[in-house]
Amino acid sequence: MSIKPVQNQFNGGEISPLMDGRFDLPVYQYSADIMSNFIPLSEGCFKRRGGTHFVSSAKTTEPLTLNIITSPEDADIEIEGSLRNSFQAAYGDEISYKVSAEYYNTKEGSIVIKEDTDLAINLVSQVEMVTVEVVCNIEGADIYLNGQIRDSITVGKNATVTYRVKKDGYRTVQGQVVASSDKTVDVTLKMIFEIIPIPSDALVTINGEERSSIEVDVGDNVEWMVAYKDLASKSGAETINVSASRVVSLGDILSGTVFLDSTTAGIYETELPHGLYRIKLYGAGGGSGGGSWGSDHHTAGAGGGSGAGIEVLMVLNRDNYKAVVGKYGEHGTNASGGGAKGSTGGSSTFGTSLTNYIVAGGGTGGSGSLKKTAGSPTPGVGGSYNIIAAVSQTVKAYSGNSGKTSGGGGGYGPNYGGASVYDGTTSGIGAGGTGYTSYDGRPGGQNGYSGYVQITLEEVY
Repeated sequence: MSIKPVQNQFNGGEISPLMDGRFDLPVYQYSADIMSNFIPLSEGCFKRRGGTHFVSSAKTTEPLTLNIITSPEDADIEIEGSLRNSFQAAYGDEISYKVSAEYYNTKEGSIVIKEDTDLAINLVSQVEMVTVEVVCNIEGADIYLNGQIRDSITVGKNATVTYRVKKDGYRTVQGQVVASSDKTVDVTLKMIFEIIPIPSDALVTINGEERSSIEVDVGDNVEWMVAYKDLASKSGAETINVSASRVVSLGDILSGTVFLDSTTAGIYETELPHGLYRIKLYGAGGGSGGGSWGSDHHTAGAGGGSGAGIEVLMVLNRDNYKAVVGKYGEHGTNASGGGAKGSTGGSSTFGTSLTNYIVAGGGTGGSGSLKKTAGSPTPGVGGSYNIIAAVSQTVKAYSGNSGKTSGGGGGYGPNYGGASVYDGTTSGIGAGGTGYTSYDGRPGGQNGYSGYVQITLEEVY
């Protein structure tokens, strides 16, 4: 057998090739033929040779963040081929980007990341740009321009801008404007006062004009009169503090008369005669959670829960009653680490000014997604119903449905909101909002859907 002795000493360093075969010399036993990029030590071992000049710093272990901020704000941002506005990279990485928007020249490029960076990119317009601004007379109103909540928008000259302005208890105003120049659109929201006459073809005058409804401001006074052939006329006057619907009967009130039928969030007051009523309530849906985005994650917020639904038959005495149509829950906002939770949808209720008789609760909001966290985000929970006063019959009563989530913290969505208990769809009355990521251009997904109230006379007493 061949013998291969172990050599564990190298402090003789590298010896001349002419000494090959001189194993009879002592230095041969602790030397090397070739020692490249190592330095022998007096202790007999060796170490790796150090550098001879500075090249660059080593890469950091913590990721660095690139944020791209654009003008216009709603431009599409692609980083490394995917739609996103933030990216995490290692030191020295070269990151490619592309920014584009309608009416603007596209800008592409790359950047080497050596620290956390906010990169501002201003696109150059291809056409003349103009700004459209919407101003509302009511503070806190929701203003939508081209489908997104904002009060001003910059577009190409002669583009068409759609607007919608809404607030609880007021009539929603919507329309279009051609942006031929910088424009300010003044929108005035009004409350609604309505007279429902019986007989239905009776003459109705409000503030001296023949009409059955009028738009008013809070605190306005209205005078009304209802007249019909040989029947005694009725008249009244009141100060308007909430949108109201009044049934004024000059003769017999017929079964099947609808006193209120609305999906517009707000408070409604009406006088109801003695009789048996069918009352339908549906709570509003919760908003979806905000999405989370980054170079190593892209998660959609969870869907909101849907509102509860209840339908009852109830005997009511002649009195003034109050109904509330629940307002939708608003979606959360996107964020790098984890999006915000959506808000809870409003409850729809029926009762008097002092006491609720029945309640259809709104769904809760879905939670925002969390970066790379398994099992998150958490979906919203469906609303519950409550019967406080005695009813003749509960026709149906359903708790709302929970929202959906992909689980595992992943995916672009959509994470659908809880289905409507009214019609079973994800976009029906009281449905929860659906969660998306920012890749869709939606800030966290959708708001929930408004509730619903209907009051119908079943039998006259």
